[in-house]
This record gives sequence, structure tokens and C-alpha cells, in this order.
Amino acid sequence: MISYYLGLSLFLFIIFIVLLFYISQAIAMIFFKVPTVGTPKKNLIIINDLLPKNELTTFFDLGSGTGKALFFFSKTHPKINFIGFETSIFAYLYSNLKKIIFKRQNVSFKFKNFFNFSWQKADYIYTYLWPSLMTRVETKFIKETNPKCVLFDSAFKLPNLTPKQILDKKRPCLYLYQKD
Repeated sequence: MISYYLGLSLFLFIIFIVLLFYISQAIAMIFFKVPTVGTPKKNLIIINDLLPKNELTTFFDLGSGTGKALFFFSKTHPKINFIGFETSIFAYLYSNLKKIIFKRQNVSFKFKNFFNFSWQKADYIYTYLWPSLMTRVETKFIKETNPKCVLFDSAFKLPNLTPKQILDKKRPCLYLYQKD
């Protein structure tokens, strides 16, 4: 009888977590007009190969979701400080739980809108955002980042800047931008 109630409690807890996930995604979509979309592994591999191996740098993931990209990069780049920005409470909590489980000291997450945070310390920035946000991303990139900052952009080009390089032309495309 106890195992029945334990099983039922676990089942209801899982249903609650799933509902919380979908509600948080809906809230993020309503307020920020951005759905959660995972980064393709091919793009992760390309970016990972371009990151410096032994330099102390800072990497921002704008809209980090569940932290997939940051955990992938942090395995091979222990000297890079990875910071993810997320506005979905469920994705933010899930990312922090993964951080504890995987014991990644060089990964952190901020439950914050990245437009309300300074980008001055970023050496690398990654985006996989909705087209409606790209004008604001471009403006903030131009105004706030250091001259050597590299922006990796999946799927949707910045409206006015020309990519320094197109790293992958297959959908979703991967663009590299740098101010200098």
C-alpha cells in the first residue's frame, strides 16, 4: 500500500514538473516573444573548436535554455567563464540543477533579461534568438562589447552588420561577427 502511494506521488510530481515546464515556456513566449529552441550539435562542435583552449575569457549565452551549449563547451574549456542568461524559471532552475550534478565551476546562470545586463566583459557571445530581437542584439553588441568580442549567431543574421564569416551555410546557419 505504501509503494502505491509512493508511486502515485512520484507520478503526480512528474506531471507537476512537466506542467511547470510548459507554463514557464508559455510565459516566456508571451512576455519575451521567444520560444526555447535547442542548439544543433553541429553548431556546438564548430563553436567549440574555435574557442581558445588556455585563455581566461568570458562567454555569454543569450537565452541559454537548459544550458546545453554551456555544458558542452565547459567540458573542454575549463578556463572560460561561461554565463547563461535565461528568463524561463523552469529552464533556469533546471540549468542550475545540472550545474550541481555535473560540478561545473566555470558555468553560471542568471535569471535575468540579457538586455538589462552589461556586455562589456564578454569576449564571446552566442545567440540563437528570434528575428524580432536581432536589431536590439546588434545595437547592444556594437555599443557595449569590447572591439575583439566575437558573436556567434545561429539562424538569423544581424540586420545591418555583415558577418565576418559564415561558419555553416546549412539551416540553421551559423554566423560569426566581430567589430574590428
